[in-house]
Amino acid sequence: MKRALNLSIQDSNLKNSKVDWTDIWVISIAIENGYIIVSHETKKTPYEKRWYIPDICSDYNIQHFRFLDIIKKEKWKFKEKLRFPNFKN
Repeated sequence: MKRALNLSIQDSNLKNSKVDWTDIWVISIAIENGYIIVSHETKKTPYEKRWYIPDICSDYNIQHFRFLDIIKKEKWKFKEKLRFPNFKN
């Protein structure tokens, strides 16, 4: 994993931008183990300075899927709608 972290830290695109280093940790684990990453994030817009998981995954050729896309692709069905507890007294 040290090799993957070093790649990420040395990347000039990441050095000078806002990046969540916990994302880098997850991506480093994926690089070292050949994992696919699933998150809720989408790619950044041209006006954003922050990098998101999909942006970094595409730079390092790591497969990334959004969780909702997996649900749609696999055609998962849920028996009941999500219910929230009633907190009114």
